[in-house]
Amino acid sequence: DDDDECEGELVCFQRHGFTSVSGCAGLGKVQADYCYDTRNPELSPLKEIEDTFGQGTLQGSLGPCEGDCDTDSECTEGLACFQRDDKVSVPNCFGEGKAKWDYCHLPELSDIGLEPQEHPAKGLGRCQGDCDKDSECAQGLKCFQRDGNETVEGCYGKGVEKWDYCYKPTEEDKKRENKKQARH
Repeated sequence: DDDDECEGELVCFQRHGFTSVSGCAGLGKVQADYCYDTRNPELSPLKEIEDTFGQGTLQGSLGPCEGDCDTDSECTEGLACFQRDDKVSVPNCFGEGKAKWDYCHLPELSDIGLEPQEHPAKGLGRCQGDCDKDSECAQGLKCFQRDGNETVEGCYGKGVEKWDYCYKPTEEDKKRENKKQARH
């Protein structure tokens, strides 16, 4: 719960649900916070880019661990916007960042809770779960329904078995969905 509970130079990674802990493998216990090493060379510090909070017009200009983003399209190719309502830790990044700021990160399956009322106001971000329907995901994302540990397109990691995650549909997915709707 607190950096004081960690040994040496380790710091506490605050998380919701089963959010991936930066630099660690495995799911751990639900809602449990874990100590991690911010000196891990694979982690980048959270960085606030001035004049971006709530702007929504950046189109692919934010890099790893940079914010504020509102959608994946504001992050460079291959990154996702990690949506948060407080200062929950951002996977593959270190630091607290600013409250209510969202940051671009490598999209890893991240579990922020079971109940829809726990979801961020803007909807779950890419590779976040547990969702039950598309409307629980941020604009432009869909809920990928799983029966086990199926791979979620565009996301890294395994997540929680049978949990469903928001993902960014490809152009091929959109065409398939349009054809299916046209038949009905």
